[in-house]
Amino acid sequence: MRTTITLAVGIMLAAGSAQAADDLKFRDRVHTLDDTTACRTVVELEKYLRLALQDDYVAAMKARAGCAILPKGTAAVVEQTYAATSMMRPSELICIRPEGEPDCLWVGRRMVGP
Repeated sequence: MRTTITLAVGIMLAAGSAQAADDLKFRDRVHTLDDTTACRTVVELEKYLRLALQDDYVAAMKARAGCAILPKGTAAVVEQTYAATSMMRPSELICIRPEGEPDCLWVGRRMVGP
C-alpha cells in the first residue's frame, strides 16, 4: 500500500498529460486521468502530499481521511485554477467540481485532462 501512495503522489506531481494541464481554465470540462485524492481545502491536500512524500504512511492516511478518492474518468468542471500555497507552486493544484456535486475539490492539476 505504501508503494501505491508514493506512486499516486508521484503521478499527481509529475509533468505531462494528453493536453498540457496549464491550458486548463475556469469552466473547462475535464475528467480525472487516474484514481485521484481530492480534498475540500488546499491545506488538507498539501498536508496529505507532504506526509506521503516523507513516507509517513500512517500520518498520510489520517490526513487523507477527510478527502475523497475520485475514480479514474470522473467528469468534472474546473472551478479554480490558482491557489497561493506554501508547499506547491500555484500551478500544481486545481479545484474541480465533479458532475452532480455542489462543491469543488482540490486535486493535483496534472491528474485531470480534457
